[in-house]
Amino acid sequence: MERLHSLYQHWSWLPHFRAIAETEHLGAAAKLLHVTPPALSRALARLEAALGTKLFHRRGRNLVLNEAGAALLRAVRTAMRQIDDSVQDVTPAGQTVHLKVAAPGPYSAVLLPAIARARAKWPKLRLELMAAPEAIVPALVRGDIDVCLHEHAIASSELAIETLAEVQKAVTCAATHPAARRRNLTVADLLAFEFACPPSSPDGVREDGWPPEIPRTVGITVANMQLGVDAAASGQFLAVIPLPVAIGNRLRAVAVRGLTIPPTRVYASTRVPVSSTSDAATRFVGLVRQQFAMLTNR
Repeated sequence: MERLHSLYQHWSWLPHFRAIAETEHLGAAAKLLHVTPPALSRALARLEAALGTKLFHRRGRNLVLNEAGAALLRAVRTAMRQIDDSVQDVTPAGQTVHLKVAAPGPYSAVLLPAIARARAKWPKLRLELMAAPEAIVPALVRGDIDVCLHEHAIASSELAIETLAEVQKAVTCAATHPAARRRNLTVADLLAFEFACPPSSPDGVREDGWPPEIPRTVGITVANMQLGVDAAASGQFLAVIPLPVAIGNRLRAVAVRGLTIPPTRVYASTRVPVSSTSDAATRFVGLVRQQFAMLTNR
């Protein structure tokens, strides 16, 4: 009970601390919590006094976590995430459950049918679909997102990570592109057309799966796969895209003799669920896996 009383003394200040730690600015944190900066500053001062230690280095108007503050932030994030997940877990079936799903833009064409099926099964499920963040692990750990689809393997003891599908990549184009109306294309035939490609890596390779030893004409460089899909859909360019994405975006795969493009893996990451039987994120990932299976088995 002594520990309970001790925790009770500064429990209400922990959300203030987290907001400051994640924004590193009193003004931004105050806007996030809809309080005034002086009120936030007082809450932080009281928390530091109760703990008997400073949690930040003051650098002008910014506050940067020190070692003690970083350790406390990790614990607060974990505790808040587990509490929120537990609240969702014990919510009765008839209550609204919210789920934040992130994925690279073009994969929304795969996700939307899965979302429709999820809402049919669970009418009170409310989903927010957003772009995949650059830093996936902290976004999931913080609870900014609940499910993230991604193509690059990641590792974290705090996450449940599974392979959704191994999908084939293909050269794709719009139905109006000249390549869509040709049969028995060779690689030489294909090189007469321009490609939409990602930027070159430091070693000069454009990492979309195209064999780097085969030169091609890059008509447009795109910052992300969604822009590559859009460029192909315009009818002006070819683009190397995963087949489920091409199908979902009504692009045509071009059959090319003698061309081998390696498949890519699509992963789904979630926080380790409180309950493996009732976690909304886990159930939703199951529906997404089924959608990938339907598209890849066509």
